[in-house]
Amino acid sequence: LLLLDVMLPGMDGYEALQEIRLKQKLPVLMMSARTDDQSKILGLELGADDYIDKPFSVEVLGFKIKALMRRAYDMTEDRQLLTYGGITMDVTTRSVYKDGEVVSITGKEFDLLEYMMRHPEQVIRKEKLFDEVWGFDCFSEQGSLNVHVRWLREKLEDDPKKPALIQTVWGVGYKFGGTNE
Repeated sequence: LLLLDVMLPGMDGYEALQEIRLKQKLPVLMMSARTDDQSKILGLELGADDYIDKPFSVEVLGFKIKALMRRAYDMTEDRQLLTYGGITMDVTTRSVYKDGEVVSITGKEFDLLEYMMRHPEQVIRKEKLFDEVWGFDCFSEQGSLNVHVRWLREKLEDDPKKPALIQTVWGVGYKFGGTNE
């Protein structure tokens, strides 16, 4: 939850709210001594979840915060997020983020990454990946798996030539995360 004053030094709260909304989706309660409707409407249009006039009672502020947190919890309750290092996967929306930035991946890359993220720091045999991700044992097509892993590395690794996230375990399969041994 962010309690944001409209009048900030250097940049006003409206500008700050726009910057925040570009990067994060968190509950925002704006507060201000400006009590006119236009100020309130502007704050709400820019993405504030609620607005409170100064001066305000601590009791009213507490109830507004509880309501915002309850709504935020209800919205995220059904979301399924997997996180490892700087990688976040929203299974609900099938979105992947690296350090907060959206990463565009294909459906099969998503399925492969999801399986690996659900089994972090475990060595996963190639045969198991084929069975779980492709739905059948097509081990004779291991080139397809290798290509999908290479594409994921290019999109997620800081240095795809020296992967730290998706590691090859020679002769066996792959490991997501952990130490590179």
